[in-house]
Parts: sequence; structure tokens; C-alpha cells
Amino acid sequence: MTAGPPPSVAVVGAGMAGAACARGLADAGWRVTVFDKARGAGGRCATRRIEPFRFDHGAQYFTARDPAFCAQVEAWRRRGVVAAWEARIGVFEDGAMRPAGDETRRYVGVPGMSAMVRDLLDGVDLRLGVRFEALAETPDGWRATDSDGASLGPFGHVAVTAPAPQAADLLAPVPALAARAAVARLAPCWALMAGFAAPLELPVDGAFVNGGALRWLARSASKPGRGPGESWVAHADPDWSAVHLEREPDEVVSLLAGVFADLVGRPLPAIRHLTAHRWRFALPAPALDEPCLYDPARRLGAAGDWCDGPRVEGAYLSGRALASRIAESEC
Repeated sequence: MTAGPPPSVAVVGAGMAGAACARGLADAGWRVTVFDKARGAGGRCATRRIEPFRFDHGAQYFTARDPAFCAQVEAWRRRGVVAAWEARIGVFEDGAMRPAGDETRRYVGVPGMSAMVRDLLDGVDLRLGVRFEALAETPDGWRATDSDGASLGPFGHVAVTAPAPQAADLLAPVPALAARAAVARLAPCWALMAGFAAPLELPVDGAFVNGGALRWLARSASKPGRGPGESWVAHADPDWSAVHLEREPDEVVSLLAGVFADLVGRPLPAIRHLTAHRWRFALPAPALDEPCLYDPARRLGAAGDWCDGPRVEGAYLSGRALASRIAESEC
């Protein structure tokens, strides 16, 4: 980094990629401001609380393979930010359930999936409820216009970690970057959240579903730190979600609850909560297979799981890669 005041960067998006990027630059001494349109940090690392239930309705768990991410996960584990999910995993196929038969080590945030993101953002200037509508390059740096028409900035650099279609719009001042983001596709996902008055009698805590409207279901209550309450999440198949994308949540609840009951194959306990959440941009299909996007001359870049792979790990590595590229541009 050159001498003088620390350089500034605006990070758009407070999901895993944005948090990882922000942490890397904050640790290097940068002035980092993170913006997100939501009311809380986490993005798809999300847990909804509806007492007494906890629903991990976005990312269900994560795995660690890359050495750098493994080191981060171990640091989180030692501090209680994450824990291993010792789950019984099955596969529903052709009307029957069988054990998945894998030895995958699965982790979850504690007490919710956003715990990792909030840990990375500790001490960083986080501004929630702010939606970026456009970016403009000015003589004194990048400025943004939010949804209320207010001007934000200037910032020396901007890191966009929104879903690819939204990122492409913000990257418009650098057409080459916008074109690369526009190539990425993200499939949608409807998530069903069901809370029951008594335990659901299934011999698994999570299951992949091969065929039909559902792709995955999990007993959120089986995860560490989730507390009492028999809470289940079922994720719909991406193709099914695309077909039913614009339906009202109540309609989706009715459709998916019936499929869920059919899979269980026995009467359900009394239902205490039932709702659905639409993730319009959920799964890269496929990812770009490059760590991040960055133009050092224009000081604008982007990161996300749509760059480096459809996993929590991919989002983390993409955000760190962008932080490194940005930091190197000031050397």
C-alpha cells in the first residue's frame, strides 16, 4: 500500500463473498464500507427465527476443501462460530429412502448460518437497508446512487458481490466486466419452512431428493445451536422453482407441503408454522470458473459464488481473491 491516508473501498453486498472481501481489506488497513439492501448481514447464509423454530432456509451447510478455507473454518470452530453437523443423510429415490453412504464433513454456523458472515464483518462499517441503483466514475472516485436518490461516496474502489444479474447492472460503467457477469446464470429456489408440534418420524436429518418437485430436505432442529422446535426446510428443484417463480408464497406452500407429505409417507404431526421463501438467485448454473472479476485501471471488481463455484467455500474464496486483487492494485 502506498503512503498516505488508507485507501477506501465500498463493498456492495453483505453475504459471504462481500464479508470475506471486506475482512481481507480491513485487515490490510483499508477503510471499508459494506452496503446491503437487506435488514441483516448474511445473504443466503440465513436463518429465520419464528419462535420456537429456527429455519436455515438458505445455505443448508458447508464443506471445506481448500487449505485457506479449511484454516478459516478451523479458526471459527475453535471460537464456536461454526460446528460440525453430525447428520444422518439419506437419499429419496423411486419412492424409497436409502442412506447417502458418504463421509462428507458438514459444518453449520452457530447459532445460525449467518454467524460466519457476522464474524467476518466484526468491526467493519456495515450499512444495511441501502440499495445501490447505479455507479458512476467521477474525478474524485466512484460514487453510487441509492434507491432513495442519495449520493454515496466517493470511494477509491468498489467491490460488487451481488448476484450476477444485479452485479452486471452495477458494473455497466466497465462494459467488459458487465459482459462477463451477464454470462453467469443463477437458478432460483423456493424454500418451504415447516414447524411441527412433535418430532417428524424420519430416520434421517437431511436427504437429497432425486426426481420430482423437491431437491433437498433437512431437519434444521438437528443442527448445533438451533434450540427446541421440530423445524424442517425443503428446497424445491431449480427447474420446478423456475416454472413457479412468480406464484404467490401461499400457493407454493400448498404445492410443496403436499409433496413433502408424500415423501414422508405417513401422517404429519400437527403443523404449527408453514411458509415459503423465494430465492430468485440461488444456484450458479454454472459458475464462471474464475476467482473474481477486476479491472485494476478502473478500480472496479466483482465476486461471488457465481464466479468461483456454487458453495459457501466458493463465495469465501472469491471474496478473498477480489480483496487480494484490489490490495495489489495499490502496491
